[in-house]
Amino acid sequence: MKVHDQTHPAMKKVADLIEDMNVCMITAVDSHHLASRPMSPILLDKDGALWFLTSASAMEGVRLESLTAAFSNESDASYVSMEGSAYLIDDTPTKEHLWSSFAKPWFPDGPESPDLRALKFVPRSVDYWDSPSSKVVRMFAIAASVIAGKPVGLGEHEHLALGGR
Repeated sequence: MKVHDQTHPAMKKVADLIEDMNVCMITAVDSHHLASRPMSPILLDKDGALWFLTSASAMEGVRLESLTAAFSNESDASYVSMEGSAYLIDDTPTKEHLWSSFAKPWFPDGPESPDLRALKFVPRSVDYWDSPSSKVVRMFAIAASVIAGKPVGLGEHEHLALGGR
């Protein structure tokens, strides 16, 4: 994923955490229930919006006003959950800007594919958990937490309220 320098200072840490995470789970309410699907983010723009390519037909019935994008990097014990809204964009220059050969199997006509849409996800809030990256350090922190009866050295958790951006 391409990551731009963030204008919102709190999003700089989030950008660092998700930059190398190539898949996120998008969860939304469709017609009757929660539904999740893996999607590959293409861009985190300077304003903290995530951009994807998707098909219009796959997004039918999805309530775009309230979605969650969840990232997980188990090997580094880093996790990010974003809550926000999304917009489907049928704009050829935007689709061309986001286009890569990785999308071609799903959209053989390229950026001109009739079902292709850009999906812009705008987060309203973000939670992240970032633990010490060494598994040995994490194991010692877990052992210390068990002995102390409370979390010790397990990393940081932040909640960012981004408001009506």
